[in-house]
Amino acid sequence: MPGPDDTPLPVAVFTGAAGGIGLACARRLAGGRPTVLADLDPARTETAAASLRAQGVHAIAVPCDVTDPDSVAALAARVADLGPLGVLVHSAGVAPPLVTDPHRILEVNLAGAARVLDAFEPFVGPGSVAICVASLAGHRRGMLPFDALLDEPLVPDLLERLEAAAGQPLPALAAYSASKRGVIRLCARRAAAWGGRGGRVLSLSPGLVADTSIGAAAASIHAGAYAAQSALGRAGASADVADIAAHLASPECAYLTGCDVLADGGVLAAIHHHGAPAAAAAWHAGGLDAPPAFSSHATDPLQKETP
Repeated sequence: MPGPDDTPLPVAVFTGAAGGIGLACARRLAGGRPTVLADLDPARTETAAASLRAQGVHAIAVPCDVTDPDSVAALAARVADLGPLGVLVHSAGVAPPLVTDPHRILEVNLAGAARVLDAFEPFVGPGSVAICVASLAGHRRGMLPFDALLDEPLVPDLLERLEAAAGQPLPALAAYSASKRGVIRLCARRAAAWGGRGGRVLSLSPGLVADTSIGAAAASIHAGAYAAQSALGRAGASADVADIAAHLASPECAYLTGCDVLADGGVLAAIHHHGAPAAAAAWHAGGLDAPPAFSSHATDPLQKETP
């Protein structure tokens, strides 16, 4: 799809785009350029693309499994055939309680993000922007000791290395938190390579996004209570995340790269400044065994301790 002077328009690419945040971002950022929607389920991906075509968007569905390097490479090659890379929003991911296998969580969320950035890096040019959807969970302090291990996202025994470092099996919640901490670090570490080609790469960490399948499930395990007691007093919506992604991808943010943007409605601020220290410690432990002094967790996640 060429521009007015017959030069190809920059292509917008969205992974995890069959629904939720990925599709919301595609609707918000597509504009008049070629738009590629990628997801694991071919039928759902085509349905999402058809919904955009009905709105006049030049949308193309490309099935993609981010755990398969060949599938990711094929996606990048398809995009390169269409034109230069404009914006890439990588939102493909899984989370508990819908997925409880720690290996699967790390493989999709962290290794998948690494494969996507690796595959698209050769096609980065001036103005290219990648936004990888991380999570508020990536800001849990309990994940910080794993940083060096998370910086090698493609090693086949990553889960075993993390469990050895933790001294315990990694529960699904801890695996999810670690995977998103890894995505935040991945974007920071890739920024120089993308910058050398004239591009930018960032991570975006939403809090609870209630109108997605993952968000609806997470609301059942205290996430809804945290959102309700946040600075804004509500959960987020996929449209909120899409609006922020659109701003980050715009020329107004041309000096922003290699960092994480926390978009949680003030949940982390509430945890740090308005809740009980024990509750904050339990949240930061992220499913790992907390120190004995912080072993109990109030029914109300932000309930303050009485003096």
